[in-house]
Amino acid sequence: METFIPKMRPCIRAGFTEGAQGRDHFEALCFAIIHDLKRIGLTKPDIKMALMEWNKRNYKSLSEGEARRQLADYVEWFFKKNPKLGCKSKQLTLLCVYSNGGCSFAFTPDKECDRLPFALITADQYLLERYPAHAYKMGAVLKTLFKKQVENGRKRIFVGLRSLQAILFSDFKICLDPKDILRLLNKLKDEQFIEIEPGQPGGFKARRRANEYTFLPWKPPQPIISHLCGNSDTLLCVATDNQTQKQEELCVQN
Repeated sequence: METFIPKMRPCIRAGFTEGAQGRDHFEALCFAIIHDLKRIGLTKPDIKMALMEWNKRNYKSLSEGEARRQLADYVEWFFKKNPKLGCKSKQLTLLCVYSNGGCSFAFTPDKECDRLPFALITADQYLLERYPAHAYKMGAVLKTLFKKQVENGRKRIFVGLRSLQAILFSDFKICLDPKDILRLLNKLKDEQFIEIEPGQPGGFKARRRANEYTFLPWKPPQPIISHLCGNSDTLLCVATDNQTQKQEELCVQN
């Protein structure tokens, strides 16, 4: 069983070999150990056995019966939900042993996260024409998501509606209900500005995982000419906007 220990992340390995020093330390370590052992490739029975051994080294260890029940439940939940655990998560932040950097597992920001796959000014102009009553709010939501993308250093944006609500109020003085924000997000999704992956419920004191947002390579829609008609002096064509299905007559002089 001990052959896996050198393969563990340094921050988790230290807590695993020395044991938890308190309740908060126990909760942070428990999920981190399961995640790391699963990453290495251990099976559920092996992880449960490792946790039972780790429990004996803890400052206040659980009874054998309680450990078997509680730790086994944690492992089953982890394999069922498959939650993510990055270096910026609360668990690993508390356990970090590299205060000055140098950890090979540390998260490296994506260099492409400081730019969008489309021009914001073009998006604002399109929204103003398409949604004149909601253009400012929708543009503010786009800018808020972009701000979170830059802050987090990754293209996949995890943020809750309450957090978006707070940023929209502080940065744009827009006061919206979370349900209204969700409606705006769905409009942006329909227009293919963003992709939305719904969040997952949490468990065992874990918070609900927030929705995931990703920017798409949006382009302004181009009119599609459906048919032409006319005479010797004038050509008339009907153009259909592929987003709005709005028809406009275009007149071209011969």
